[in-house]
This record gives sequence, structure tokens and C-alpha cells, in this order.
Amino acid sequence: MRQVPAQQPQSHSQIDAIQQMRREQISAANRLTQDARNRVNFLAGIGRTTVDVPVGEATFSLRSLKSTESHAAIRAASVFVDGSPDWYFTLRDMTLARSIYAIDGVDIDMVVGDLSPETIHELVIDEMDDLVADKLYAEFLKMQREQKIKFGLVTPEQMKEVTEDIKKS
Repeated sequence: MRQVPAQQPQSHSQIDAIQQMRREQISAANRLTQDARNRVNFLAGIGRTTVDVPVGEATFSLRSLKSTESHAAIRAASVFVDGSPDWYFTLRDMTLARSIYAIDGVDIDMVVGDLSPETIHELVIDEMDDLVADKLYAEFLKMQREQKIKFGLVTPEQMKEVTEDIKKS
């Protein structure tokens, strides 16, 4: 029968150092390379369009919405099916709350401390002048129209062209 030698008791600093080393090893194993991160961002953002809209001394950065974001904005406005004008303002505001991703180059979560559309609506959209919200929404709709033209695949030839362009980039 083989005896295992008794291990020396370790100090708290040695245990802390070992635990830190293990955390760093796990973190390094899970870390994406810059190329991998760029590829993931590219694949996740295929078809997403952005536009910077200067308003006074501020610049709002808008992006097109994912399908789920569009549906959520429409659902929020659909509570006003009675034809009241509130549906327009709710749709505009909920769309902007999901579309604004930066103000003056600072990510929206750093500006308001949260990424939830409700918080962005409450702290940004509700506090801006109505004409500013209208301008931002008009720019969003313009960007959306341009995106539909850009990605509106009508014929098989157009589909093939876009597929080839994506492969080249």
C-alpha cells in the first residue's frame, strides 16, 4: 500500500494566488481573439444599418432594428387600436428607444445606465423636445427605406449578386 505524503498547509496568500491563477487560466481559455470577435459582430450585424443624426450640439447614433425589436415596438403601440393618436407617439418613441445606441459617441447604457427600452424611453425620449423626436424618427424611417432598397431582393440575379458581395467582404 502506497502512502501519499502529507501536503504542507498553505497560507491564505498562496491559496489566493492559486485561485487567481485558475481564474486567469479559465478567462484566457474563454477569451475570443479579435478576429473571432469581429466575425461574430459581423454575423450578428448582417443587414444592420446605422446613421448619425446631428441635433444641435448632440449627435444621436441610430441603428436599424432586428425583427424582434420591431415587433416589440409595434406591440407596445398596438394597445391603442381605437385609433387614438397615442399609437403614433408610442410607436415613434418605442422605435427610437430601441434604435438609439449612442449619444455623442457614448454607448447609451453608459448615458442612462441601462439598455432597457423602457429606461431609454423614460430618461431620453420623454425628456427631449417633440420636434427632436420627430427629426430622429424621420431619419430612422429614411434609413429604413434605404435599407429596404439595399436588401430588397427581388430577382434571383439580385440575390446572387448580394450573396457574392457578402462572400467578398
